[in-house]
Amino acid sequence: VSTQSTWGYLKVGATPKHFTANTLENWGGWDRYSVSANVTNQDLVETYLGAWEYAIKIGQPRSLMCSYNAVNMVPSCANTFLMETIVREHWGWEGYVVSDCDAISCIINNHHYTNNSDDTCYVALNAGCDNDCGDYYPKNLPHALQSGKVSQQLLDKSLIRTLAFRFESGQFDPSDIQPYRSIPPQAVDSSEHQLLAFEAAAQSIVLLQNPNNLLPLTPGKKIAVVGPHANATEALLSNYHGQRCHDKTYNCVVSPFVAIQDFNKGGSTILSKGCDINSQDTSQIAAAVTAAQSADYVVLAIGIDGSIEAEGQDRYEIGLPGVQPQLAQAILKLNKPTIVVLINGGQVDVGFVKSTPAALLACGYGGQSGGAAIAHVIFGAVNPGGKLPVTIYPSAFTSETRLDNFNMPPGPANPGRTYKYYTGTSVWEFGFGLSYTTFQLTWKSEPQQMEMNQESPKTIYYEVEVTNTGKVAGSETVLAFFTPPDSQVKKQLFDFQKVYLNPGESQSIFFTMEDPLTTLAQVTVEGDKVVQPGVYRIMFSRGHGDALTHYIKMTGPTRPVVLWPRQPKL
Repeated sequence: VSTQSTWGYLKVGATPKHFTANTLENWGGWDRYSVSANVTNQDLVETYLGAWEYAIKIGQPRSLMCSYNAVNMVPSCANTFLMETIVREHWGWEGYVVSDCDAISCIINNHHYTNNSDDTCYVALNAGCDNDCGDYYPKNLPHALQSGKVSQQLLDKSLIRTLAFRFESGQFDPSDIQPYRSIPPQAVDSSEHQLLAFEAAAQSIVLLQNPNNLLPLTPGKKIAVVGPHANATEALLSNYHGQRCHDKTYNCVVSPFVAIQDFNKGGSTILSKGCDINSQDTSQIAAAVTAAQSADYVVLAIGIDGSIEAEGQDRYEIGLPGVQPQLAQAILKLNKPTIVVLINGGQVDVGFVKSTPAALLACGYGGQSGGAAIAHVIFGAVNPGGKLPVTIYPSAFTSETRLDNFNMPPGPANPGRTYKYYTGTSVWEFGFGLSYTTFQLTWKSEPQQMEMNQESPKTIYYEVEVTNTGKVAGSETVLAFFTPPDSQVKKQLFDFQKVYLNPGESQSIFFTMEDPLTTLAQVTVEGDKVVQPGVYRIMFSRGHGDALTHYIKMTGPTRPVVLWPRQPKL
């Protein structure tokens, strides 16, 4: 999000990336530099551009980065329809576009969309790519300008858009009147920043199962922390991170083992790796089993890291890599009270844990405070309240679809993607997440079944009461979905709210459809957003358990809400 201060200067100019449909890195003979994401208008509007429209209209970034890939055979950084017609005209954005690094050269060298450097510079600038993260413009733009292929007027337009941000941020003003130039180094990694990093990590942890209330643990026990992520430090930071520790190591990052050891006062905590993230070496498994056998409780830290998922690298499987399955089975077979800690970015199918009495925490890459957050949750200092932001598919999903098939709804060789369309049985559903306490949803004022004519829509109000019916304070997120009539969409999220409640406490939360037509609109094959007549099911859910349900009957003819600009034929 771009932020402006009371001094009038822009402090931060965000750059969302990579625009757009950049979902294939290196798979099936295709790479991100040459693949064309062939996307229907419906999927483009509904899925691939949905987050972009929200980010641009709400976050107001000052730039965006166009991607290496093509969209419907037109390279992203040369795509006039997407960058000019949609982003600038349809959405009203006024920032500048920067290419992904060397993406301008991909226009000619990988996509073969142009035949010479003059044309390449022209199609990119004309499409609205103002800034080249690379050396193609510096090397070739002077000749394109001299030859007349690129006009001075076109070049000036890009220059003005690029320099506008620098003026907004006060880069040309004297230092003594630009307050952001006086921010001291001590402001970096301040106590406030450290607390925020911890809160982000702790709130993102998702409790997937907790049979017999195994968690939280009481300190003072003998705990074996085993698995390839048991002593993880750098892996917690994911990728694209800078120097974290002053000595240029990762020793200042607290691992799960160290954090658990610090929390386990009066007890003993032992460490055994068991295996590497992606190795066929089983020689360390026996030692991990021995450590687990000697303990009262076992924390099994498994998952993936940057060796499995990274820029320029796609996965062909979503199960645990290497011999981690053998390690996990060996530990779980001991029937020791076990907490499985999953550390990952992209989803991993660990559905085999479901049939065991083990607890399971999905922790993601928790960052600099990830280890501390894991320990706080395990010992109950933090009550987990996270919800899954994705659908966890079974491992078979990767053999049922292809990454070069960009369709979202189900079809040939595609069981559908995301919670909206997936037709298989998910391992865990989008929005799922448990707590150490229990909650109940009730209508504060139960709405009457409603009939609404599309010609005269009216605001709809819902009041849902959330009650903490357990013995521990905690947070709960209420998810608001709707299911449209006669649609492949199973359900669609339109709002959510989070509340923190003490035991026995209740709180009302309000959901408002100020414009039901905009909220309930569906995307046609042409890309238009329309509301069709029929019965719409509204649901308020905690991601599991019973949901509150209301029905709205829309009458009248199908009504367009937003018309999608028509793309000129190539």
